[in-house]
Amino acid sequence: MNDIERNEKLIGRVKRVLAEYLEVCNEERTPYICKLKETPQGYKEVEDFVIKVVIKGGNNVGFAIMEMERQLNPNYIID
Repeated sequence: MNDIERNEKLIGRVKRVLAEYLEVCNEERTPYICKLKETPQGYKEVEDFVIKVVIKGGNNVGFAIMEMERQLNPNYIID
């Protein structure tokens, strides 16, 4: 298996896990993500962000979702 095939497999796995997370989206913890997932454009935005964070940073999908929520949600801003 070459690098392209490995990356495609990883991206597919990340998309499946993300879909599971978003299916049971917790609006109390991640209101901005839950709102974004309601439109195709918003879902794609979340998907792209999560894929980038997981592949480049080696983090898991849950971490990536919370990272995006922290960037969007002013209640999570820490000075």
